[in-house]
Amino acid sequence: MNKFTEIGYIHGLLTEVQQVLESEGESDRLYSYPLRNGLTEMAKIHKQLSGKKYIDRIERSVIYYIEGTHALNEAIANYLYCGRPLWNGVQIRDFSNNSFQELLSELVNSQVNFINAGCNGCSFHQYHQKFSNLKKMKKNAQKDYLEEIEYSFIFYFVHLELNKIFLSEFLPEYYLAGVASLLGEVNVINAVSSRTKMITALASGTMDLGIDMDENGNLRTLSQEELARKFQKKRTWRDFWGSEFDKILRTTDSSAWYKDLQTNNQRNEKPDNTIITKVVGVTFDNRQETIKNLSKGQPIILVCEPHNPYDENAISVRTEGGKSIGYIRRDLAYKLAPQVDRAATTVRGKILAITGGDEGYSYGVNISFSLKG
Repeated sequence: MNKFTEIGYIHGLLTEVQQVLESEGESDRLYSYPLRNGLTEMAKIHKQLSGKKYIDRIERSVIYYIEGTHALNEAIANYLYCGRPLWNGVQIRDFSNNSFQELLSELVNSQVNFINAGCNGCSFHQYHQKFSNLKKMKKNAQKDYLEEIEYSFIFYFVHLELNKIFLSEFLPEYYLAGVASLLGEVNVINAVSSRTKMITALASGTMDLGIDMDENGNLRTLSQEELARKFQKKRTWRDFWGSEFDKILRTTDSSAWYKDLQTNNQRNEKPDNTIITKVVGVTFDNRQETIKNLSKGQPIILVCEPHNPYDENAISVRTEGGKSIGYIRRDLAYKLAPQVDRAATTVRGKILAITGGDEGYSYGVNISFSLKG
């Protein structure tokens, strides 16, 4: 397998995640919430700070998002190459890997110092190169420095959030652990980085290709006239997101626009302890054949698998007849496994919806279940 075949293979895995989420009606997780939340975060800072304090906060945030994005690119590549999940689902959702956060804090401080005062050989010296252009722009007092860091703030906020989604979607798919172990490690990392950046460009509306997305989230081909107009425009961040940013900024309470991704990823947990979630791992071990014969309202049962070689907290979702449908997401299973395991009776639920199945898309399953107490 040559370098280009390796890259295509990794790109295909990431594209499959896109397609599955789209087929299950979760396009907003990719194409709406991350961008909206990034704009809202910047609007909140814009309201709180001004002048140098505003620039310093945006600058530090940009460095944090870029370094965080690189870390999750490497985590995705590591899982595919080595099979070791360096992060668990809760850490991904909350971006709370403690050992990494300590290192990230030191790295961000070092990069901020490099941009503003240079470096005489600190322990992070080898990582400064990626910020050399920003340093040069700021040193020369170029008027577009603020424009550049505001653009980067939004783009890399979206990139970081998308990387969280990809890594959290990969982890429950146990067959992917080490699936790329025969490929070149550097090529795996580069392929993950290039593909996630391309998907970020699509999700943030900054991809200058001959495609665009309609109001329903479907891709369409641009006409020659539309493509020409697109390239004639000056491309600043306000060209991409200015009107929506101003709309958020005008609201009395910008948090009213904020749809928390963490809450969204946790799904709906109702006061009666009913949990609604998507089943993962539905495309493996011939589960599609089982799922295509299921329907809304059918009962399901949850079964702990403490001896699962990939995750001791794994919770299998099965039909009443014992056929496997898939698994509870790893981050949710981490919290629920003790409760399911000690339940006096079998934990039962029902199918809320069967999604996908059209035009070559895989079937998906949304379920609900309750835990007492």
